[in-house]
Parts: sequence; C-alpha cells; structure tokens
Amino acid sequence: VLNNYALMQFFKQKREELHRMSALNATQTKKMLAEMELRRESELNKSDVKSPTYTKDLLDQKMEELRMFKESKRSSVKITATRAHLAEVEKQLELGKRSAAGEVTSTRTRDLLDKKLEELRMLKESKASSVTITATRAQLAEVEKQLELEKRSAAGEATSTRTRDLLDRKLEELRLMKVATSAAATSTKTRDALVKVMRDIDVERDKLAKCQTLAEYQKQQALLQKMKEANALRGDTDVAFMLDCTGSMSSYIKAAKEHIKDIVDEIRNRYRCQVRVSFVGYRDHCDGQRRIETLDFKEDVNVFKIFLDAVVADGGGDTCEDVFGGLEAAINLSWSGRNKCLIHIGDAPPHGGRFHDLGSGADGDYSLNDSDRRGLRIEDLIQKIKGLGIDYTFGRINNSTDKMLRVFDDLGGSGFSRCSDLADVKNFPFVAIESISATIECNWKDMSGALLPKPKFSRYSAVTDVSQKSLKSFLIAKSQPRWNKVKTQPVKITQCEVSDGNKLRLAYKYRSASVKMSQHPFAEGSQRISYFGIEIGNSWFSKLDSKASVVLKTFKYVYADEVGDGRDDFINIVESQAIANYFAKEFNKVKPSVAKSIHFLDVKLVQAEAQDGSPVYYTIEDIFKDYDSEFKKFNSNFGFVNSVDFTLTLNAFSHWTYDHTKHYLMVVDLQGILDKERYVLTDPAIHCKELRFGSTNLGKVGMVTFFEAHECNKVCALMGLKSNRYMKDGTPNLDLAS
Repeated sequence: VLNNYALMQFFKQKREELHRMSALNATQTKKMLAEMELRRESELNKSDVKSPTYTKDLLDQKMEELRMFKESKRSSVKITATRAHLAEVEKQLELGKRSAAGEVTSTRTRDLLDKKLEELRMLKESKASSVTITATRAQLAEVEKQLELEKRSAAGEATSTRTRDLLDRKLEELRLMKVATSAAATSTKTRDALVKVMRDIDVERDKLAKCQTLAEYQKQQALLQKMKEANALRGDTDVAFMLDCTGSMSSYIKAAKEHIKDIVDEIRNRYRCQVRVSFVGYRDHCDGQRRIETLDFKEDVNVFKIFLDAVVADGGGDTCEDVFGGLEAAINLSWSGRNKCLIHIGDAPPHGGRFHDLGSGADGDYSLNDSDRRGLRIEDLIQKIKGLGIDYTFGRINNSTDKMLRVFDDLGGSGFSRCSDLADVKNFPFVAIESISATIECNWKDMSGALLPKPKFSRYSAVTDVSQKSLKSFLIAKSQPRWNKVKTQPVKITQCEVSDGNKLRLAYKYRSASVKMSQHPFAEGSQRISYFGIEIGNSWFSKLDSKASVVLKTFKYVYADEVGDGRDDFINIVESQAIANYFAKEFNKVKPSVAKSIHFLDVKLVQAEAQDGSPVYYTIEDIFKDYDSEFKKFNSNFGFVNSVDFTLTLNAFSHWTYDHTKHYLMVVDLQGILDKERYVLTDPAIHCKELRFGSTNLGKVGMVTFFEAHECNKVCALMGLKSNRYMKDGTPNLDLAS
C-alpha cells in the first residue's frame, strides 16, 4: 500500500510538472511570435526601397516610356507577373502552415515550423536595399538549411506521410522563390540605370515642351511682326471731335483748338501711326444753316485749328440740342483708318422724353420719342456707327446726359459708349489721348488675339483670344460710397513673391480676409476697371466715412467659352508685378545717384464668391494718393514714350532689365506716380522670350519696338548699358533731368 501510495504521489508530481512545462512553453511561444512580429514591422519601416520585383517591373516600364518618347510609337507593354507568383506562394505557404499545424504532433516541431515560415514571410515582404541583398541570400540559405533539419526532425516524430510531403513541397517552393528573388533582385547598378532612365524621360519631356513652346513663340513673333508692318503701312487713326457748339461750350471749343497738336503728336509718338482729325459741330434745329458745321479728316492739324477759329459758340433754342444731326454728320465723314475714334462732348441731351427727364419746358420736341423732326432714328444711327467700327467716347459734363447714355448702351450693347468725366475742361487733352489710346490698343489686342493661338501645353497664354467678347455693364462713379452701408464679404487672398531671382521662381502665400468694395468702378483702362475698396483688418477703419485704402481691379470684358477673365489671367498680372518689383529692388541697389528709386505696388489675387456660388476674381493693391491729378503713363508695351512727362530713370530701367537678364525679358508699360524721390508704379507689362506673363507680352517684337523709340540717356550711360542696333541713335542724351 505504501508503495502504491508513493507511486501515486510520484505520478501526481510529474503531472504537475508537465502542466507547468506546457504553460511555460506556451508563454515562450507567444513571446517568440510577438518578437518576430516586431522584427518584421521594424524591417518594413527601415526599408525605403521598392521590392526587387517591383524595381525590375518599373525598370521595364520606364525603358518602354523612354523608347516611346524617342520614337513616338505606341505599342503594348508586357511585363512579367512576378508579384502575382509571390502572392500565390504566400497563399500556399499559409495553407501549408495550417495543414502542418493540424498534422504535426510535436509541439517543438510545430513551433519551429511556425517560426521559420514567419521568417520566410518577413524575408519575402522586406524591401531589401542593395547593401542587404547579399545578406538576404545568406538568410535564405540559412532558412533552407534549418527547414531541411526540421524536415528530418519531423520525419522522426510525425507519423503522417502527408506532413513530410508538405514539408518537401514547401522546401521546393522556397528554392523557387530564392531563384526568382535572385533573378529579380537587382544591384545598385541596376537601380542607378533605372534612375538614369527616369532622368532621360524627364529630359525628353522637357525637350518636347521646349520645342512646342519655341515653335509657338516663333509663330507668334512672325505674326506680330507682320501685324506691326501692316499697321505701319495701313495704321492710320481717324479721330473725329463732335462738340455741342452752343453758347455754354466755348471753353471746350477753345481747348480743342489749343490742345489738338499735343494730342496728335502724343498719339503719333506713342503708336508710330498717322493720325487724321476731323470736327463736327452741332447746335439745334432753329439755327438754320449753322445747325451743323463739319470739317472732314485732315492730317494737317493747322487746317483743323484754322477751321476752329471760325467756329463760334452760340445758338440753340431750348435746353436740348440736335444730337441726332451731329451723329448723322459724323457717320458721313470719310472714315478709312484702321482705328476709328469718335469723341462726343456735350452738356445737353437730344430731343425727346426718351432721352432725358427735363420735362417739356426744356424740350420743344419732348413728345418725339421714336424719331426727331427730321425722321432720324437713334436705332439706325447706332447701328451705322457699329457697322463702321467706330469707337464711341462721350465726355460727360453734367448728369443731364446720363439717361441718353443708358439708351445708347441699351441699343448698342453693354458698354457701347465709353464715358469719361469732362466736368473740368482741363481734362480735355487727357480724355482725348486716353480715348484714342484705348481704341488703338483694343484693336491691336483684338487682331493679335484673333490671329495667335493659345498654347495647349502651357498654363501661360501669350495672347488671349478676344474675337468673341462683350463689354460688361458698368457705370463710372468717381465718388466713394458711404462705407458703413457697404456689405463686408469674405475673400481668399493669394500673394506672390520671387523666391529665386536667378531662375525667377515664385512662392505663394494664402490667407483669408474680408473686404468692402464700391458698387461701381471709379476708373477704367483699355482692359480693366477699378473699384474703391477697404480690406478689413489690414487698414484703420472706424469712422463712418473712412476713405478707401485699396483698389480692386477686374477685366471689363466678358469672353466667350470662358477664355480670359479666369484665374490664370489674374495670376499672370500678380506674377508680372512681383517679378517687376524684384527687378526694381535690384535696380535700386546699383542705380546711380542721379536716378530716382522705383517701387511697384504689392498686388495680390482676391477670390470672392458670386451670388450663384461661382468664384469671382480681382487683383487688390494699395490706392495711390492724389490718383486723379498725379497718375501718369510713362511708357507702354508697344513703343510709346511719354515726351511731356519724360523720365530718364524709368526708360533706363526698362533698358536695364533687358541687359540684366541677358536679353531674356524687359519690364515696360510703366505707369504710376512720382512720390518725392521715388516712383510708385503698377500694372507693368513684361516682354519675354517665353510664352509667359499674359497677353501684354509681345516678346522680341515688343523689345525691338521699345528700342526703336528709346534714346539712351545719362542714367543708361552711368550704368554702362549697351546700345542696341534698333535704336535711332546710340549716343546718350546727358542734358535731361532724371
């Protein structure tokens, strides 16, 4: 009994030891698996190279892309599916593992098999670099050796023949995978070859883009040169001054006579074209033969002045005048120039309650709305003006003519009349010059836009196709609104600056803001209109009638098919201003002491939201002080040099940008104010040998045109600027002020 009891205690003790060993083995197994998982994740995180098989496939793909770029032949590409094979091996290994787990009876065999299969999976998934490829092959050999030993161990412990067959099959798959890995895994040399192929592809892409850009640029320049030559041969500009010649208009008749020579000389110098001028004076029906006085187009301004000497400001019956008769006489002039401009100046509307609100007491023909007493209809007159291609500008003296202009625009289309403020007769020459300039520049852009295609491969457009455009509906209002009644609107602002001057690389910054903007624009140029505005949070704003601190500008034309007036057109303006300001800062560093400094306003892109949720774009910049009286245009992008307000500094600056960039670009179209000893400028144009900077970039043709009108001065001489063979005279003029 004692022996039996001792034996039972012995077996009980052994059973407890067996349970403890089993629990310990399970804990060690879990710990080992966790360590293997951590090692696998660590290997994956350390790896920064694509899998060898992926590298081989990518090399094949890039080699094929390079061949397609060089030969321009499309063909199908067949790439071996090594990754699919590896995925299949992984799947079979997982199935084998599960099968072995069910059949191998030895805990040690099963744990070791799991460990080795996990190592095999980690090796397969690891993205080995060129340094670890040799180590990988060594590890594969070690795994192969250990599995062979495991196979032998399993043969002694497992009674299932199927288990041994499974191990044999997995060992064979390991060998095949090793071969495939050895074939696919490439050395550093192969990867370097892949990098070279990808670099060659980028080079080929750049060559292709440059060839296309160069071809488009050359085509553009050839067309611009032909247009320039045609404009010189048939570039006449016809300007007709149509004035109310009743008693209240004597000062305007006198201004026309006194300033006509300066106006014509300015246009001839600015655009290198011939100018013909004519005059139409109208009064009222009661004035008999003196109702209409006409001088047809003449090139000699002295003939124009002699004619005006005989024109006397008198006549007129009631308040309204025979405007229809004046328009009829203007239509019957001998218009023949490429550019046709009619400048109408008057302080009274035509007859008929349709055109004014003065009442019957001021108009003897107040009830005549469809036609005047001679049977003339305004619909017919406006259609004839449009049919002749005449650009109509009205010099507004008072508000009695506002209703007339609205009717004209309703019949002629939005913006049929260009309205300029002429309440002060001193503005007469300025209004005349700007009106004629707008006509010429718009016609030039229309012709260039219709002839020059927009590049499809670049976000930059050298020209904008404006063959299908219409003027937006707007009314010029010089006075600022009461800002406390103007709604604040949220906007997104994009700012641009030059980050690398050598390569002209640009960097952008973005922020949100709020602005107030006037309902009506206060000024217009040949392409854009300007609104008063206040940027909330960026300027002091507390009084109810605070003055505007910024100007918001947008294009005044609406283009068909969303060509123009889009974000890229505004980005071109912002980028041009940023680059111009960069060169201004560089110029200020090296300029001689006799030259004034130059600064361009910081212009940003503003994205607002229309009522339908669509984006609306503007540019925003600080407002000029004394804008009306001080703002001047000093040169243009097509050869104009302001001879009245000539500046050595700015004309030398345009020349300097050409030399400084080794003839790559030129900053022109300089306009702004002189603030003490500093020019503050905005809205420049940049001529460039690439298709950048928008429609005002006329490339080499624009640069040549600048030099044809440029005379080097003492600033040019002091800066050592080179003379150009297109200059009229390369000798610097040293007698002018800066």
